Amino acid sequence: MNMKTMKKKVISLAMLLTVMAVAVPFCRFTSVNAASASLSGSSYTSSTVLAKKLDKVFAGNIGLYKNSGCTKSYQAKFGSTGLNGSNRLYIRNNTNGSVTYGWQCYIYANAVYNTIYNEYVGCGSGLSHSKVVLKGGKTVSYDRFVKAGVKCGAYVRSTKNSDGSYNGSQGHSFVVISYNKNTVTYVEGNADGRGLVRMTTKTWSELNKAQFSGRGRYLCHVVQPTDSYYNKLVGTSSGNSSSTTVKAAQKTTTTTTAKSTVSATPNPGKVTFSRTLYYNAKSVMSGNDVKYMQTCLKAAGYSLTVNGKFDSATSAAVKKFQKANGLTADGKIGKKTWPLIEKAASAKTTAKTTAKTTTKTTTPTKVSAVQSSSKTVSSIAINKLPTKQSYQVGDTFSADGMTVKVTYSDGTSQVVSSGFTCSASKLNTEGQQKVVVTYSGKTTGFYVTVK
Repeated sequence: MNMKTMKKKVISLAMLLTVMAVAVPFCRFTSVNAASASLSGSSYTSSTVLAKKLDKVFAGNIGLYKNSGCTKSYQAKFGSTGLNGSNRLYIRNNTNGSVTYGWQCYIYANAVYNTIYNEYVGCGSGLSHSKVVLKGGKTVSYDRFVKAGVKCGAYVRSTKNSDGSYNGSQGHSFVVISYNKNTVTYVEGNADGRGLVRMTTKTWSELNKAQFSGRGRYLCHVVQPTDSYYNKLVGTSSGNSSSTTVKAAQKTTTTTTAKSTVSATPNPGKVTFSRTLYYNAKSVMSGNDVKYMQTCLKAAGYSLTVNGKFDSATSAAVKKFQKANGLTADGKIGKKTWPLIEKAASAKTTAKTTAKTTTKTTTPTKVSAVQSSSKTVSSIAINKLPTKQSYQVGDTFSADGMTVKVTYSDGTSQVVSSGFTCSASKLNTEGQQKVVVTYSGKTTGFYVTVK
Protein backbone atom coordinates (compact mmCIF):
# COMPACT_ATOMS: atom_id res chain seq x y z
CA MET A 1 0.00 0.00 0.00
CA ASN A 2 1.53 3.34 -1.03
CA MET A 3 1.51 6.44 1.17
CA LYS A 4 -1.12 8.19 -0.95
CA THR A 5 -3.60 5.32 -0.62
CA MET A 6 -2.95 5.00 3.12
CA LYS A 7 -3.50 8.71 3.61
CA LYS A 8 -6.88 8.52 1.85
CA LYS A 9 -7.96 5.60 4.08
CA VAL A 10 -6.91 7.41 7.26
CA ILE A 11 -8.88 10.50 6.22
CA SER A 12 -11.95 8.36 5.40
CA LEU A 13 -11.78 6.60 8.78
CA ALA A 14 -11.45 9.91 10.61
CA MET A 15 -14.50 11.28 8.81
CA LEU A 16 -16.51 8.15 9.65
CA LEU A 17 -15.60 8.39 13.34
CA THR A 18 -16.57 12.06 13.36
CA VAL A 19 -19.99 11.27 11.86
CA MET A 20 -20.55 8.46 14.37
CA ALA A 21 -19.61 10.69 17.29
CA VAL A 22 -22.26 13.20 16.21
CA ALA A 23 -24.97 10.77 15.04
CA VAL A 24 -25.10 8.22 17.86
CA PRO A 25 -25.94 10.62 20.73
CA PHE A 26 -28.47 12.40 18.53
CA CYS A 27 -30.29 9.14 17.67
CA ARG A 28 -30.36 8.08 21.29
CA PHE A 29 -31.69 11.48 22.36
CA THR A 30 -34.46 11.23 19.76
CA SER A 31 -35.40 7.74 20.95
CA VAL A 32 -35.50 8.77 24.61
CA ASN A 33 -37.87 11.62 23.86
CA ALA A 34 -39.93 9.81 21.25
CA ALA A 35 -43.11 9.97 23.32
CA SER A 36 -43.35 13.68 24.04
CA ALA A 37 -41.21 16.72 24.77
CA SER A 38 -43.36 17.64 27.78
CA LEU A 39 -45.18 14.85 29.58
CA SER A 40 -48.34 15.13 31.64
CA GLY A 41 -50.27 12.29 33.28
CA SER A 42 -53.56 13.96 32.42
CA SER A 43 -52.75 13.37 28.73
CA TYR A 44 -53.04 9.63 29.31
CA THR A 45 -55.89 9.25 31.81
CA SER A 46 -59.04 11.05 32.96
CA SER A 47 -58.40 10.03 36.58
CA THR A 48 -56.84 12.85 38.61
CA VAL A 49 -55.31 10.37 41.07
CA LEU A 50 -53.76 8.20 38.35
CA ALA A 51 -52.51 11.26 36.42
CA LYS A 52 -50.59 12.50 39.47
CA LYS A 53 -48.94 9.09 39.89
CA LEU A 54 -47.94 9.07 36.22
CA ASP A 55 -46.39 12.51 36.69
CA LYS A 56 -44.17 10.98 39.38
CA VAL A 57 -43.12 8.24 36.96
CA PHE A 58 -42.31 10.77 34.22
CA ALA A 59 -40.19 12.75 36.70
CA GLY A 60 -38.29 9.61 37.73
CA ASN A 61 -39.63 9.57 41.30
CA ILE A 62 -40.52 5.87 41.39
CA GLY A 63 -39.17 4.72 44.76
CA LEU A 64 -35.89 3.18 43.56
CA TYR A 65 -33.10 3.06 46.16
CA LYS A 66 -29.35 2.40 46.11
CA ASN A 67 -29.31 0.52 49.41
CA SER A 68 -31.32 -2.19 51.18
CA GLY A 69 -32.37 0.26 53.89
CA CYS A 70 -34.16 2.31 51.21
CA THR A 71 -32.62 5.57 52.42
CA LYS A 72 -30.54 6.54 49.37
CA SER A 73 -32.95 7.22 46.54
CA TYR A 74 -32.22 6.90 42.84
CA GLN A 75 -34.08 9.14 40.37
CA ALA A 76 -34.70 7.20 37.13
CA LYS A 77 -35.59 9.97 34.69
CA PHE A 78 -36.01 9.24 31.00
CA GLY A 79 -32.62 9.22 29.34
CA SER A 80 -30.76 8.08 32.48
CA THR A 81 -28.39 5.13 32.19
CA GLY A 82 -27.93 4.23 35.85
CA LEU A 83 -29.71 0.88 35.55
CA ASN A 84 -27.08 -1.77 34.86
CA GLY A 85 -25.82 -5.12 36.06
CA SER A 86 -23.24 -3.69 38.41
CA ASN A 87 -25.50 -1.55 40.60
CA ARG A 88 -28.31 -3.52 42.19
CA LEU A 89 -31.29 -1.32 43.06
CA TYR A 90 -34.02 -1.75 45.67
CA ILE A 91 -37.73 -0.95 46.03
CA ARG A 92 -40.03 -1.04 49.04
CA ASN A 93 -43.43 -2.65 48.50
CA ASN A 94 -45.99 0.04 49.28
CA THR A 95 -48.58 -2.51 50.48
CA ASN A 96 -46.53 -4.39 53.09
CA GLY A 97 -43.20 -2.57 53.40
CA SER A 98 -41.05 -5.51 52.23
CA VAL A 99 -37.85 -4.69 50.33
CA THR A 100 -36.94 -6.35 47.02
CA TYR A 101 -33.93 -5.85 44.77
CA GLY A 102 -33.06 -6.45 41.15
CA TRP A 103 -31.40 -5.06 38.06
CA GLN A 104 -32.29 -3.20 34.89
CA CYS A 105 -35.74 -3.60 33.29
CA TYR A 106 -37.13 -5.95 35.94
CA ILE A 107 -36.64 -3.73 38.96
CA TYR A 108 -37.49 -0.54 37.04
CA ALA A 109 -40.84 -1.85 35.75
CA ASN A 110 -41.71 -3.20 39.20
CA ALA A 111 -40.82 0.15 40.78
CA VAL A 112 -43.09 1.95 38.28
CA TYR A 113 -45.98 -0.44 38.97
CA ASN A 114 -45.36 -0.13 42.72
CA THR A 115 -45.56 3.68 42.42
CA ILE A 116 -48.81 3.57 40.45
CA TYR A 117 -50.64 0.70 42.18
CA ASN A 118 -48.78 0.18 45.48
CA GLU A 119 -47.78 -3.42 44.80
CA TYR A 120 -44.67 -5.33 43.76
CA VAL A 121 -45.71 -7.72 40.96
CA GLY A 122 -42.51 -9.74 40.66
CA CYS A 123 -43.04 -12.96 38.68
CA GLY A 124 -46.80 -12.47 38.52
CA SER A 125 -47.49 -14.73 41.52
CA GLY A 126 -48.37 -14.21 45.17
CA LEU A 127 -50.30 -11.03 44.38
CA SER A 128 -52.48 -9.36 47.01
CA HIS A 129 -54.30 -6.71 44.98
CA SER A 130 -53.39 -7.56 41.37
CA LYS A 131 -54.11 -10.31 38.87
CA VAL A 132 -52.67 -11.80 35.68
CA VAL A 133 -55.08 -10.76 32.90
CA LEU A 134 -53.13 -12.04 29.88
CA LYS A 135 -50.62 -14.87 29.42
CA GLY A 136 -48.84 -16.74 26.61
CA GLY A 137 -48.45 -16.36 22.85
CA LYS A 138 -45.80 -14.98 20.50
CA THR A 139 -47.59 -11.69 19.90
CA VAL A 140 -49.85 -9.14 21.54
CA SER A 141 -52.52 -7.09 19.75
CA TYR A 142 -55.10 -4.39 20.28
CA ASP A 143 -57.89 -6.99 20.31
CA ARG A 144 -56.11 -9.10 22.95
CA PHE A 145 -55.55 -6.04 25.15
CA VAL A 146 -59.15 -4.87 24.80
CA LYS A 147 -60.58 -8.34 25.47
CA ALA A 148 -58.45 -8.65 28.61
CA GLY A 149 -59.37 -5.09 29.68
CA VAL A 150 -55.72 -4.00 29.97
CA LYS A 151 -55.50 -0.77 31.98
CA CYS A 152 -53.12 2.15 32.01
CA GLY A 153 -50.15 1.11 34.18
CA ALA A 154 -50.32 -2.62 33.42
CA TYR A 155 -47.02 -4.52 33.90
CA VAL A 156 -45.89 -6.66 30.93
CA ARG A 157 -43.23 -9.38 31.04
CA SER A 158 -41.83 -11.43 28.14
CA THR A 159 -39.98 -14.74 28.35
CA LYS A 160 -37.86 -17.08 26.24
CA ASN A 161 -39.92 -20.03 27.47
CA SER A 162 -42.46 -21.10 24.84
CA ASP A 163 -44.94 -22.20 27.53
CA GLY A 164 -45.06 -18.63 28.86
CA SER A 165 -43.41 -19.48 32.19
CA TYR A 166 -41.17 -16.90 33.84
CA ASN A 167 -37.41 -16.76 33.23
CA GLY A 168 -35.22 -14.11 34.75
CA SER A 169 -32.34 -13.35 32.40
CA GLN A 170 -33.81 -13.75 28.91
CA GLY A 171 -37.08 -11.82 29.20
CA HIS A 172 -37.94 -8.14 29.38
CA SER A 173 -40.31 -5.99 31.44
CA PHE A 174 -42.15 -2.77 30.67
CA VAL A 175 -45.24 -0.84 31.79
CA VAL A 176 -48.07 0.14 29.44
CA ILE A 177 -49.09 3.81 29.65
CA SER A 178 -51.71 3.92 26.88
CA TYR A 179 -52.79 2.17 23.70
CA ASN A 180 -55.26 2.43 20.84
CA LYS A 181 -55.97 0.52 17.62
CA ASN A 182 -52.71 1.70 16.06
CA THR A 183 -50.07 2.20 18.74
CA VAL A 184 -48.85 1.35 22.25
CA THR A 185 -47.00 3.78 24.54
CA TYR A 186 -44.90 2.22 27.31
CA VAL A 187 -41.98 2.89 29.67
CA GLU A 188 -39.00 0.59 30.16
CA GLY A 189 -35.64 0.41 31.83
CA ASN A 190 -32.49 -0.93 30.13
CA ALA A 191 -34.02 -0.09 26.76
CA ASP A 192 -30.66 -0.19 24.95
CA GLY A 193 -28.94 -2.95 26.96
CA ARG A 194 -26.91 -0.33 28.83
CA GLY A 195 -29.42 0.90 31.37
CA LEU A 196 -31.27 3.50 29.31
CA VAL A 197 -34.67 4.54 30.74
CA ARG A 198 -37.17 5.70 28.14
CA MET A 199 -40.78 6.12 27.13
CA THR A 200 -41.62 5.15 23.57
CA THR A 201 -44.58 4.70 21.23
CA LYS A 202 -44.70 1.85 18.72
CA THR A 203 -47.22 0.32 16.36
CA TRP A 204 -48.42 -3.15 17.35
CA SER A 205 -46.22 -4.78 14.71
CA GLU A 206 -43.20 -2.75 15.89
CA LEU A 207 -43.91 -3.75 19.49
CA ASN A 208 -44.05 -7.45 18.58
CA LYS A 209 -40.85 -7.15 16.56
CA ALA A 210 -39.01 -5.32 19.35
CA GLN A 211 -40.30 -7.27 22.36
CA PHE A 212 -41.87 -10.61 21.37
CA SER A 213 -41.81 -12.64 18.15
CA GLY A 214 -39.03 -10.51 16.62
CA ARG A 215 -36.77 -11.37 19.56
CA GLY A 216 -37.80 -15.03 19.87
CA ARG A 217 -39.77 -14.20 23.02
CA TYR A 218 -43.24 -15.09 24.26
CA LEU A 219 -45.67 -13.24 26.49
CA CYS A 220 -45.06 -14.29 30.07
CA HIS A 221 -47.87 -12.27 31.66
CA VAL A 222 -49.72 -8.97 31.88
CA VAL A 223 -50.44 -7.96 35.46
CA GLN A 224 -52.78 -5.20 36.67
CA PRO A 225 -54.98 -4.43 39.71
CA THR A 226 -58.22 -6.27 40.38
CA ASP A 227 -61.25 -4.20 39.34
CA SER A 228 -62.28 -3.50 42.94
CA TYR A 229 -58.75 -2.43 43.96
CA TYR A 230 -58.35 -0.26 40.85
CA ASN A 231 -61.62 1.55 41.52
CA LYS A 232 -60.68 2.00 45.16
CA LEU A 233 -57.32 3.55 44.22
CA VAL A 234 -58.15 5.76 41.24
CA GLY A 235 -61.90 5.69 40.72
CA THR A 236 -62.81 8.66 42.89
CA SER A 237 -62.98 12.21 41.57
CA SER A 238 -61.11 14.98 43.39
CA GLY A 239 -63.61 17.63 42.40
CA ASN A 240 -66.65 18.32 44.60
CA SER A 241 -69.25 20.99 44.14
CA SER A 242 -70.63 23.14 46.94
CA SER A 243 -72.52 21.49 49.78
CA THR A 244 -76.23 20.83 49.45
CA THR A 245 -78.46 20.21 52.45
CA VAL A 246 -80.30 16.90 52.55
CA LYS A 247 -83.30 18.57 54.17
CA ALA A 248 -84.11 20.36 50.93
CA ALA A 249 -84.28 17.02 49.15
CA GLN A 250 -87.28 16.03 51.32
CA LYS A 251 -89.41 18.76 49.86
CA THR A 252 -88.49 18.53 46.19
CA THR A 253 -88.21 15.55 43.89
CA THR A 254 -86.91 16.15 40.35
CA THR A 255 -87.95 13.63 37.71
CA THR A 256 -85.35 12.82 35.03
CA THR A 257 -86.32 10.96 31.88
CA ALA A 258 -83.61 9.08 29.94
CA LYS A 259 -83.43 9.83 26.22
CA SER A 260 -82.20 7.70 23.35
CA THR A 261 -79.62 10.25 22.24
CA VAL A 262 -75.89 10.04 22.86
CA SER A 263 -76.33 12.25 25.90
CA ALA A 264 -79.62 13.48 27.34
CA THR A 265 -77.85 16.71 28.27
CA PRO A 266 -74.94 17.98 26.16
CA ASN A 267 -71.75 17.19 28.06
CA PRO A 268 -68.44 18.63 26.73
CA GLY A 269 -65.96 15.82 26.29
CA LYS A 270 -68.61 13.08 26.27
CA VAL A 271 -67.89 12.55 22.58
CA THR A 272 -64.62 14.08 21.40
CA PHE A 273 -63.86 15.62 18.02
CA SER A 274 -62.24 13.11 15.65
CA ARG A 275 -63.19 14.23 12.12
CA THR A 276 -64.72 17.16 10.24
CA LEU A 277 -68.46 16.64 9.75
CA TYR A 278 -70.25 17.93 6.65
CA TYR A 279 -73.20 17.20 4.34
CA ASN A 280 -72.62 14.90 1.35
CA ALA A 281 -75.80 13.91 -0.51
CA LYS A 282 -74.13 10.93 -2.25
CA SER A 283 -72.61 9.48 0.92
CA VAL A 284 -74.28 10.81 4.07
CA MET A 285 -71.99 10.82 7.11
CA SER A 286 -73.30 9.04 10.20
CA GLY A 287 -72.14 8.01 13.65
CA ASN A 288 -72.19 8.90 17.35
CA ASP A 289 -70.25 12.12 16.73
CA VAL A 290 -72.96 13.26 14.29
CA LYS A 291 -75.68 12.30 16.77
CA TYR A 292 -73.93 14.14 19.58
CA MET A 293 -73.56 17.35 17.55
CA GLN A 294 -77.25 17.12 16.56
CA THR A 295 -78.13 16.76 20.25
CA CYS A 296 -76.07 19.86 21.09
CA LEU A 297 -77.53 21.91 18.23
CA LYS A 298 -81.07 21.00 19.21
CA ALA A 299 -80.35 21.86 22.84
CA ALA A 300 -78.98 25.21 21.65
CA GLY A 301 -82.33 25.96 19.98
CA TYR A 302 -81.79 24.90 16.36
CA SER A 303 -84.43 22.93 14.48
CA LEU A 304 -83.37 19.46 13.27
CA THR A 305 -84.01 15.75 13.87
CA VAL A 306 -81.51 13.85 16.02
CA ASN A 307 -81.01 10.75 13.86
CA GLY A 308 -77.23 10.31 13.72
CA LYS A 309 -77.12 11.25 10.00
CA PHE A 310 -75.55 14.48 8.75
CA ASP A 311 -78.45 15.40 6.45
CA SER A 312 -79.38 18.68 4.74
CA ALA A 313 -81.37 19.86 7.78
CA THR A 314 -78.32 19.36 10.00
CA SER A 315 -76.16 21.26 7.52
CA ALA A 316 -78.67 24.13 7.48
CA ALA A 317 -78.68 24.28 11.29
CA VAL A 318 -74.88 24.35 11.37
CA LYS A 319 -74.78 27.21 8.87
CA LYS A 320 -77.27 29.20 10.97
CA PHE A 321 -75.17 28.60 14.05
CA GLN A 322 -71.95 29.60 12.28
CA LYS A 323 -73.49 32.79 10.90
CA ALA A 324 -74.84 33.75 14.34
CA ASN A 325 -71.40 33.22 15.89
CA GLY A 326 -69.28 35.05 13.33
CA LEU A 327 -67.88 31.92 11.67
CA THR A 328 -67.64 31.07 7.99
CA ALA A 329 -71.06 29.56 7.20
CA ASP A 330 -69.83 26.50 5.27
CA GLY A 331 -71.96 23.97 7.16
CA LYS A 332 -68.89 22.03 8.32
CA ILE A 333 -68.22 21.10 11.94
CA GLY A 334 -64.46 21.26 12.40
CA LYS A 335 -62.14 21.83 15.35
CA LYS A 336 -63.30 25.46 15.79
CA THR A 337 -67.05 24.93 15.38
CA TRP A 338 -67.31 21.78 17.55
CA PRO A 339 -66.44 23.35 20.96
CA LEU A 340 -68.53 26.45 20.24
CA ILE A 341 -71.61 24.29 19.59
CA GLU A 342 -70.96 22.40 22.83
CA LYS A 343 -70.57 25.66 24.75
CA ALA A 344 -73.79 27.10 23.31
CA ALA A 345 -75.70 23.91 24.12
CA SER A 346 -74.37 23.79 27.66
CA ALA A 347 -75.27 27.44 28.31
CA LYS A 348 -78.76 27.00 26.90
CA THR A 349 -79.36 23.80 28.85
CA THR A 350 -78.23 25.43 32.11
CA ALA A 351 -80.53 28.40 31.52
CA LYS A 352 -83.51 26.16 30.76
CA THR A 353 -82.86 23.99 33.78
CA THR A 354 -82.73 27.03 36.05
CA ALA A 355 -85.92 28.56 34.63
CA LYS A 356 -88.09 25.60 33.69
CA THR A 357 -87.20 22.50 35.71
CA THR A 358 -90.50 20.87 36.61
CA THR A 359 -90.53 19.67 40.18
CA LYS A 360 -93.04 17.83 42.24
CA THR A 361 -93.51 18.46 45.98
CA THR A 362 -94.14 15.30 47.90
CA THR A 363 -94.45 14.28 51.50
CA PRO A 364 -92.36 11.15 51.92
CA THR A 365 -94.00 8.28 53.75
CA LYS A 366 -90.67 7.43 55.40
CA VAL A 367 -87.78 9.72 56.16
CA SER A 368 -84.77 8.44 58.09
CA ALA A 369 -83.38 10.32 61.07
CA VAL A 370 -80.26 11.07 59.04
CA GLN A 371 -82.23 12.58 56.18
CA SER A 372 -84.54 14.66 58.36
CA SER A 373 -81.68 16.71 59.86
CA SER A 374 -80.15 19.82 58.33
CA LYS A 375 -76.63 18.40 58.11
CA THR A 376 -74.84 18.38 54.75
CA VAL A 377 -73.31 15.63 52.65
CA SER A 378 -69.51 15.77 53.01
CA SER A 379 -68.51 12.90 50.71
CA ILE A 380 -69.73 9.83 48.84
CA ALA A 381 -68.05 6.55 47.86
CA ILE A 382 -68.98 3.45 45.90
CA ASN A 383 -70.24 0.86 48.39
CA LYS A 384 -71.04 -1.84 45.83
CA LEU A 385 -70.26 -1.80 42.11
CA PRO A 386 -73.04 -2.43 39.56
CA THR A 387 -73.78 -6.02 38.58
CA LYS A 388 -72.69 -5.32 34.99
CA GLN A 389 -69.17 -3.93 34.49
CA SER A 390 -68.40 -5.04 30.92
CA TYR A 391 -70.13 -3.56 27.84
CA GLN A 392 -70.13 -3.57 24.05
CA VAL A 393 -69.70 -0.27 22.18
CA GLY A 394 -73.08 1.49 22.00
CA ASP A 395 -74.60 -0.31 25.01
CA THR A 396 -76.60 1.61 27.60
CA PHE A 397 -75.05 1.82 31.05
CA SER A 398 -76.92 0.05 33.86
CA ALA A 399 -76.55 0.98 37.53
CA ASP A 400 -78.52 -2.07 38.69
CA GLY A 401 -77.08 -3.53 41.87
CA MET A 402 -74.98 -0.46 42.70
CA THR A 403 -75.08 1.16 46.14
CA VAL A 404 -73.40 4.35 47.37
CA LYS A 405 -72.14 5.16 50.86
CA VAL A 406 -73.06 8.73 51.87
CA THR A 407 -71.09 10.42 54.66
CA TYR A 408 -72.51 13.53 56.36
CA SER A 409 -70.92 16.54 58.02
CA ASP A 410 -71.55 15.17 61.52
CA GLY A 411 -69.67 11.94 60.78
CA THR A 412 -72.73 9.73 60.30
CA SER A 413 -73.29 7.78 57.10
CA GLN A 414 -75.80 5.64 55.25
CA VAL A 415 -75.88 3.39 52.18
CA VAL A 416 -78.31 4.36 49.41
CA SER A 417 -79.41 2.42 46.33
CA SER A 418 -81.14 5.33 44.58
CA GLY A 419 -81.12 9.11 44.36
CA PHE A 420 -77.75 9.27 42.57
CA THR A 421 -77.06 9.87 38.88
CA CYS A 422 -74.46 8.29 36.58
CA SER A 423 -72.88 10.17 33.68
CA ALA A 424 -72.49 7.21 31.30
CA SER A 425 -75.85 6.86 29.55
CA LYS A 426 -74.09 5.59 26.40
CA LEU A 427 -70.70 3.91 26.05
CA ASN A 428 -69.18 4.75 22.68
CA THR A 429 -65.43 4.18 22.98
CA GLU A 430 -63.44 0.97 23.41
CA GLY A 431 -61.28 0.53 26.50
CA GLN A 432 -61.65 1.60 30.12
CA GLN A 433 -64.37 4.26 30.47
CA LYS A 434 -65.05 6.27 33.61
CA VAL A 435 -68.54 6.51 35.08
CA VAL A 436 -69.07 9.59 37.27
CA VAL A 437 -71.60 9.18 40.07
CA THR A 438 -73.23 12.26 41.62
CA TYR A 439 -75.30 12.46 44.79
CA SER A 440 -76.38 15.69 46.47
CA GLY A 441 -73.64 17.69 44.77
CA LYS A 442 -70.80 15.28 45.59
CA THR A 443 -69.10 13.03 43.04
CA THR A 444 -67.20 9.77 42.90
CA GLY A 445 -66.62 7.30 40.10
CA PHE A 446 -65.41 3.97 38.81
CA TYR A 447 -64.38 2.38 35.53
CA VAL A 448 -66.13 -0.11 33.24
CA THR A 449 -64.73 -2.05 30.29
CA VAL A 450 -66.08 -1.31 26.81
CA LYS A 451 -65.34 -3.84 24.06
